[in-house]
Amino acid sequence: MSHLIQAIDIDGTRKCIKHGATTPKWRTESVFVTEYGFPSFLGVEDDDAWVFDPDFDAPNNEIRSNLYFWTSCIWKATVRFELKSDHSFYLISVIVGEIPGVSAGIEVDQISYEGPPGATYDIVVDLNALGLMDRACGVQWDILADGYSYSEESTGPKINVSIIDVTYGPPV
Repeated sequence: MSHLIQAIDIDGTRKCIKHGATTPKWRTESVFVTEYGFPSFLGVEDDDAWVFDPDFDAPNNEIRSNLYFWTSCIWKATVRFELKSDHSFYLISVIVGEIPGVSAGIEVDQISYEGPPGATYDIVVDLNALGLMDRACGVQWDILADGYSYSEESTGPKINVSIIDVTYGPPV
């Protein structure tokens, strides 16, 4: 069964795989949950690139946001984090495979960084190695971005997130 042509159930809503920078499309629309900060697209939804900007009303221009989407028919992909702002503290992580209300996901990696802008981190997510291939309703991805500045005068943390190197699977 291919979910690339069939709808999948996400939180009781039927959705079709219709987003992603490659063809065939490989993920659902993005869902943002935010306590502080303003996640948005760097381009259009299909570009698989987002920016997390600080909330200037929050203490120390804080970011505390999650990005969710669901995938099917892929084997692995890389989540790239680019830390773009002045001297700040960042905590970023990728969790996959959560089934809301049933099971917790698997934390693929968590990166803590304190320092000046310019750092780039790649987290490779191999769904086969994690035992998450061929799930009937796809795989949930949760990208968490937290950050804060040390000074009220700073521009605050800014994190660009993109998905690169999407590989369809399962592996041969």
